[in-house]
Amino acid sequence: MELLKVIFLGIIQGLTEFLPVSSSGHLIFFQQWFGMNESALSLDVVLHFGTLFSVLFYYQKRIRVMLKKPFSRYNILIVLTAVPAGIVGVLFSDFFTGVYESANLLGPAFLFTAVLLYLSSLVEPKGTIVHVRKSRESIGILDVLAIGLIQCLAIFPGVSRSGSTISAGLFRHVDKEVAAEVSFLNSVILILGANVLEVPDLVSGTLNVPVLHLVVGFLAAALSGYLAISFMIKLLKERSLRPFAYYVALMGIFVLLDGAVFHLIF
Repeated sequence: MELLKVIFLGIIQGLTEFLPVSSSGHLIFFQQWFGMNESALSLDVVLHFGTLFSVLFYYQKRIRVMLKKPFSRYNILIVLTAVPAGIVGVLFSDFFTGVYESANLLGPAFLFTAVLLYLSSLVEPKGTIVHVRKSRESIGILDVLAIGLIQCLAIFPGVSRSGSTISAGLFRHVDKEVAAEVSFLNSVILILGANVLEVPDLVSGTLNVPVLHLVVGFLAAALSGYLAISFMIKLLKERSLRPFAYYVALMGIFVLLDGAVFHLIF
């Protein structure tokens, strides 16, 4: 596996993990393009840990505050958002592994994400009308339930986890920055849960990926992930998610056309 491809995939993972365009969908797309198979699956684990590091670094002040009161209401709600996806992921792991490997649903999943992002843009405050948005202190169990349930769909590659969770928060009238914070902090739990079991395989050396590639991929994912979080927080203050809806729609249409007609990648 060429080092430049690893760097590219690390950047793609870091950017798309937090931009609402589906990291898993983009990794499948480019892995298929590059003709990468089992070794790429092992690289995924390291790339995800890179994005985990970017969240911890960006939210280090918030996390320190949270650790001082580990059983606070807000902390518990963050954990609860991960429960539905965790349960579904464990119970149907074989099914989702098959879905990931086949990529048959990638096009429709991209289009679903596009629709979700577009609809969420319609519920954002318009003009100078004052809308009350839920803060960290006022976010409730129903808001968490909505975010957690829609996150289950993001197990399908092509459905954006950050896009779906932030959209769910917007549908529940949660402040955009708070919705993003919940989404990104929640990713720490899910990334650990989904990838920690793969660590023994990495340590055992049974996965044919050079150590240098793993280190470089980790750094590329961590740096690009940090930049993506910074960009998203700034963007949410000023704009809606609608431009991402158009982009993901184009991705979905291309994947469907390519699979049915052109066969350039799939």
